Amino acid sequence: MSRLTPVLTGGVRKCHTWRVGNESIARTDSQQITVRVVWKDVDTIPVEPANQFAAMVGLPTGSGAPDGVIIVMGYAAPPVLLGTPDEVRRTAADLVELPVDVKARFVLTRERLGELIKVLQITAQQYDEAKGEAGSR
Repeated sequence: MSRLTPVLTGGVRKCHTWRVGNESIARTDSQQITVRVVWKDVDTIPVEPANQFAAMVGLPTGSGAPDGVIIVMGYAAPPVLLGTPDEVRRTAADLVELPVDVKARFVLTRERLGELIKVLQITAQQYDEAKGEAGSR
């Protein structure tokens, strides 16, 4: 049975390089093939707001190692506080919890978590650069 080892190559997941080792069915020497990743139907999925995030290490497997990292994303709508300042203070004081509407849950391997962190860091840098350029106009 073949084992494909993904290797992230340049940019933000525009393509992957898969190394096909000598364990492949054809028993060929190690070679590289490039596969273009295509995001199918991405425009059909609704864009959801998220302002709450939780991440936790998964349960241990038989070997004791965690089985992955669980990431949860949700949205907490701020409470509507109306009335006089005293009424707003009383309403706010009565709040005991703020519900979070869960939008998505994901399980990632540690390696995929590292890739996600890298993609988010690149995106944050691009955002900051674009914001800086927009502010200088």
